[in-house]
Amino acid sequence: MNIPCTNPKPRLLVIDDEPGIGLAIFFLLQDHYEVLTAETAQSGISLIDGTFSLILLDLRLPGVNGFDLLEKIHIMVPNTPVAILSAAGDRGTRNEALRHGAVAFIEKPFTRQELLDQISDILRVGSRGQDTSLANVETIRENPPEYRHTGLDSVVPRAVKA
Repeated sequence: MNIPCTNPKPRLLVIDDEPGIGLAIFFLLQDHYEVLTAETAQSGISLIDGTFSLILLDLRLPGVNGFDLLEKIHIMVPNTPVAILSAAGDRGTRNEALRHGAVAFIEKPFTRQELLDQISDILRVGSRGQDTSLANVETIRENPPEYRHTGLDSVVPRAVKA
């Protein structure tokens, strides 16, 4: 007897040209989320179908301006939040991401727990129908909920470094 799943895992799309990053994120998040990965802007765009809870987008993809791609994604799926993954975490880049509609800026390298916390915050804010702008999510990040230490955090940064 098949019992329908009443609470499916949220779907995430990771668009990052570094195969190791996409693979690492897949393994880090697979227990909590359904994760699909794409290594090019074109393959990422082809996967977007309106069913993703969140898109994680690397700003530096070959042959594509990441901010232009962010805007294209917003045109395609205006209600899907997009978080930026980048090793370039300077204030100017963050501000540019905000102007283009990013809901969060996740700086590489990150630990498993940092990534889980960021995604959880984004999805929690969005699920309550609240503002998912970068400024609002960062305000929530100032008072994060308590999380257990999993013991993997000391291993993950080496696997996820850009």
